[in-house]
Amino acid sequence: MSRTTLAPRRFPDRITRLRQMEGTVNKAGEWEPGAVIETVFAASVQPIKVEDVDAVEGARLSERLKVYLPIADALMAAGETFEADLVRWKGRTYTVIESRSWERGHCRATLLTKDDTVGLTELDC
Repeated sequence: MSRTTLAPRRFPDRITRLRQMEGTVNKAGEWEPGAVIETVFAASVQPIKVEDVDAVEGARLSERLKVYLPIADALMAAGETFEADLVRWKGRTYTVIESRSWERGHCRATLLTKDDTVGLTELDC
């Protein structure tokens, strides 16, 4: 299942969000993970700057990105009861480690390549 959100020229990039839906316990008492929903969004993907480095210590700058997109398409960082969204862009998969409201109805998310997320815990979102 996939949909595309159209956006003005200020969002020239296309990203794919992978969101793990809530799982359930079946009648046999076994856990069944929820479906992964892929959605394509228009966004502005930018390299991260040195002054934005406070999110995750120890990760290389080249492994992080900032993504700006309409607030209606906001990306989610991990919470107590849900997994962080994953984002595919230019053949790489990234984990959303921070997401917040930004100027004029937009959202800014910080991404980290999935390979570099091993061992991360309790990130603010």
